[in-house]
Amino acid sequence: MKPTQGTAAAPHLRIACRPQAVEAALVDVLLDSRATAPEALVVDLDATDDPLPGQQEGRFIHGYYGGYCYLPLSMFCGHQLLVAKLRPAHVDAAAGAVDEVERVVGQLCARWGEVRIILRADSHFARELYEDFYCARGDMENRIKEQQMGLFADFTSTSLFFSNQLRLWFSPFAYVLLDALCRLALAGTAVATAPMGRIRV
Repeated sequence: MKPTQGTAAAPHLRIACRPQAVEAALVDVLLDSRATAPEALVVDLDATDDPLPGQQEGRFIHGYYGGYCYLPLSMFCGHQLLVAKLRPAHVDAAAGAVDEVERVVGQLCARWGEVRIILRADSHFARELYEDFYCARGDMENRIKEQQMGLFADFTSTSLFFSNQLRLWFSPFAYVLLDALCRLALAGTAVATAPMGRIRV
């Protein structure tokens, strides 16, 4: 994929990235954070709105959220972020979820063998099992809010869709770094479980 062009004021500034490598790196952080394979993992996935104030490529009005937005797909394993996939808002909330799950599960199993992976999502992704399993996934909502409100995951203000995907990835990597800081350096301190925005400040 070609990098986006620099602006007229700074034509030499360009960022090139390989999307597949970026997506794989988010899962590698989880894999590298554990010395041995766990017996089981619970992976949460959800969609949320990313309101758009301008003329961004791929913007659509979403009836539920009541305005122009993107509809990014997020996937977490506990506090660890695995997927941040930008999508236009005219797709179903579950659109592309199967592909992302297959990719993540394949990467996890390639390293950890036949680890048991439990997927947890809201009614857009699974229409049953509400009381027995669904209600426990509410904490993922807090993770999404931390990423959006504390680490600026909604700074998708460029005109091009891929440029906005790149911006969406900046926030997850900030999240990954802060999560590692909490696990490895702040464990046992008063701020170990503080919101990401507070730790950042």
